[in-house]
Amino acid sequence: MYKGGFGLEECVFSELRLRRQHKAEEDIDPHLEISSGRIPSCSIFWSFGESKKMEFNGGLVPVAVVILALAASVMFFTKGKKLNLPPVPKGRMPIIGHLHMMDDNEAAHRTFARISEKNGPLTMIYMGSKPTLLVSTAAIAEQVLKHNDQAFASRPFLTAGKTLGFDFKSIVFAPFGNYYKRLRRIYTVELLSPKRVALSQELRQIEVKHVMSSVLSDHLAGGPVNMTSKLQEMAIDNLIRMIFAKPNMGDKECLTREEMTTLKGVVKEAVNLARVIYVGDFIPLLDIYDFTGHKAKTMKLQAKMFASAMALIEKNKSNEKPVVDKDKQNLVDILLSQEGDDRLPDHALAAVLFDFIIAGSDTTSVSIEWAIAELLHYPHFMKRAQGEIDSVVGKDRLVDEQDIKNMPFLQAIIK
Repeated sequence: MYKGGFGLEECVFSELRLRRQHKAEEDIDPHLEISSGRIPSCSIFWSFGESKKMEFNGGLVPVAVVILALAASVMFFTKGKKLNLPPVPKGRMPIIGHLHMMDDNEAAHRTFARISEKNGPLTMIYMGSKPTLLVSTAAIAEQVLKHNDQAFASRPFLTAGKTLGFDFKSIVFAPFGNYYKRLRRIYTVELLSPKRVALSQELRQIEVKHVMSSVLSDHLAGGPVNMTSKLQEMAIDNLIRMIFAKPNMGDKECLTREEMTTLKGVVKEAVNLARVIYVGDFIPLLDIYDFTGHKAKTMKLQAKMFASAMALIEKNKSNEKPVVDKDKQNLVDILLSQEGDDRLPDHALAAVLFDFIIAGSDTTSVSIEWAIAELLHYPHFMKRAQGEIDSVVGKDRLVDEQDIKNMPFLQAIIK
């Protein structure tokens, strides 16, 4: 975070959007109360978490400015009752709002940081036609994420949600409503329950041993160790094993090398496309013509993701008879065993599988990478952490998950 945050100098781009629900779902106030003002339906960018450079599909901005300059007299500023809104940076233009402030040569989160530093911790900008909040302090983020969680629980309707999210069937992109609630219950009760996490401990330990052996081998070879690559591989392999391997499989591979290569390629392509800020999401005219081909790329990738997911699900079905004992089921078995309203269609199954792999692997590897980078900047903290590990674990074995509760300094580093 760039100002009084979590000790990271970078900030992450994330987005939520208020959305009025259908009449049957209007059980929350679709507004956020902050101080004496009310903030209308809008998107939010906040600055917390890992740093991942987010590309801006900004080659269209100069084109859009030229095209839309012909309609410069058409203003879209809100009329009617004046709202008590946060400060709005100077330079808002018709149609494109503040999009011209985005720079192809600068990561989006850095641009948002500069805007917030000039205009305050809560700033209103306009991404094309969409009013957007920039939240850049822990106190205001707590108001959004904790005290007004339900009001901000929905997501914006972006191209990535339509394509990579399988028509908003992914929990990452699903709007707040009955489907989102059902999916969240499946995640918390079935897929990520404490018991399920405990059952998969052995699988995680296998992947940790693999990456430790790989790092040691590269070190003994005398060359540099690419920790970014090692951590990404570990995170993806770990999640794939948790999804497709049975709890009692041990270190037996659950997918063939070809299947792993195909799946990892699709995941990498999805991560790269998901980081692109697509201008068509903010200026509808540009979405119609898709000048850069971004929408076409995501639609093509969606087909590859769906085919890959269905092939692996069918393989899981054909491997053996259905497993009744939930303790011996993998995550695919659990998803397929859902009944009634909780039974998911094929596109939703594909969305959930890629939710696990993409969201879980990227965030895990980046968080560990940042922790290592921060410790390298503060050698005395690294030495203290090593001393704690040596005193609790010793030097004859690897750290076990059960050891963590006895290592408060390590817990502080992780937090």
